[in-house]
Amino acid sequence: MKFPHILLFALGICLFLGCNQEKNQLKEEIAALEKALENSTDKNKIVQLEKNYEKFAKDFSGDKEWSGRYLYRAAGINYRVRNYDKAVKLLEKGTKDFASSSATPNSTLLLAKIYDRVLNKEDKAKEYYQSFLDNFPDHKSKAEAEQFFKPLDVKLKARMAEQEEILYTDSAKTVLNPNAAAELRKLYNAYVNQVETDPKGVVDMLYKSAELQLESNNALAAKLSLERILKDSSNTHKVAETRLFLANILENDLNLPKEAKEQAESFITQFPSHPQVNDAKFFLKPEREKLDVKIKALEDEIYSKDTKQRINRRQATQLIGKYEAFADKYPKDKNAPEYLYKAGEIARSISDFSKALSVWEKVYDKHRSYAKAPQ
Repeated sequence: MKFPHILLFALGICLFLGCNQEKNQLKEEIAALEKALENSTDKNKIVQLEKNYEKFAKDFSGDKEWSGRYLYRAAGINYRVRNYDKAVKLLEKGTKDFASSSATPNSTLLLAKIYDRVLNKEDKAKEYYQSFLDNFPDHKSKAEAEQFFKPLDVKLKARMAEQEEILYTDSAKTVLNPNAAAELRKLYNAYVNQVETDPKGVVDMLYKSAELQLESNNALAAKLSLERILKDSSNTHKVAETRLFLANILENDLNLPKEAKEQAESFITQFPSHPQVNDAKFFLKPEREKLDVKIKALEDEIYSKDTKQRINRRQATQLIGKYEAFADKYPKDKNAPEYLYKAGEIARSISDFSKALSVWEKVYDKHRSYAKAPQ
């Protein structure tokens, strides 16, 4: 009479073993994909990996630990490609259905960060940050969660410090991380527009924003940020540095020597004993002298570098502008066609092909007797 029960028990064992084997196979496939992606960004493999993460959580939901881990990793993939709605959906499922998983603290914190920093849903961010602090009071990221509840200026400065740490993608700090730069610009702007109790801090953020905008090759935006500092006549903080910085941008990046001279004259009038007053006086020199000095300095900087090194785009753009300004002002000078030819070469080297064409057309149109005109 007990025979059927034995059969059922045996069948149950077979089903369990079969299910366990399927689960292990899926885990092995996931591990293989993760390893393959350590040194690769194969999109097909990334998509397959995310599908496998979600499949595991669906088919083997009884395994709370690994289901929670895999949903966190799947959310991470979506977070990196800025599919934030999908990331939130996965994280909320993970924290609700697999709360016992060791991944739940990280899932909770990432959820809070997305609501706070991306979706701008303060109430939801507060809910998850508080949940993190209540449920995981000894977690190593406790301080990060506590930042949310601090004053706005403190919170923004902490986030700026995070982005400044990853602002460059190389150790020499020459290549900007575009995502970090964009986030920093947003944070600087938020500080300027929302922190009314720190006027000096606002000036500092406008100045830092101008520096970053210039490094991102947006000289016009940098100019506007600096002009905002000077617009407030009651402000005395950083005015000297701002005038000199603005004069440099006007002269060397925007090719507006007249406006640069005005800023330099204001600098000299306001700060006659300033250590950099001679730098300001440079902008008052004759145009030819300024062009010669700047061209020489930029050529030394660019042409002295190893040809394998990355050319600084801002310096290259400045030199192109100076070459053109010289040729326009002194078209009969023997250097004029040579400078235009060099300007085209540099423009080509930074992939600004429309500029290369326009300056080479000037050589062809205005300097046909120049030896390199046929080229």
